[in-house]
Amino acid sequence: MNHLSSIIVFYDQSCGICRESKRIIEKRDHTGMITWLDIQDPDTLEKYPLLKGRNVQEAMHLLENNTYLYTGFAAVKRIVQLLPAGKWASLLFHLPGADQIGEKLYRVVARNRHTFSGATCDSGTCGIKR
Repeated sequence: MNHLSSIIVFYDQSCGICRESKRIIEKRDHTGMITWLDIQDPDTLEKYPLLKGRNVQEAMHLLENNTYLYTGFAAVKRIVQLLPAGKWASLLFHLPGADQIGEKLYRVVARNRHTFSGATCDSGTCGIKR
């Protein structure tokens, strides 16, 4: 883990898109700065009480230095900014309308993540509460 900052991403291990995104990001995270924790693991929510009361099923959450909590598209943007190759890609986030488009796209993918990845939910814990 990077000694300058602590980055924890809370993600849905039961989601194929989420697992594949994690795999791709881990390949680019050469310093291992990001720690990934599964929201389906009861210990995760117990260890991080700041997540209680938040619907972690609706969006990925990123905790930086136990201080800053990013959710959804803001978490995606922060991950891109942190990765070495992401410095250039993060310039796209400054284009007019990028946040609005990114938020809408993120919500569609998050809401349909199990359908898009062809996964089924046998545990009953992976559905998004509406």
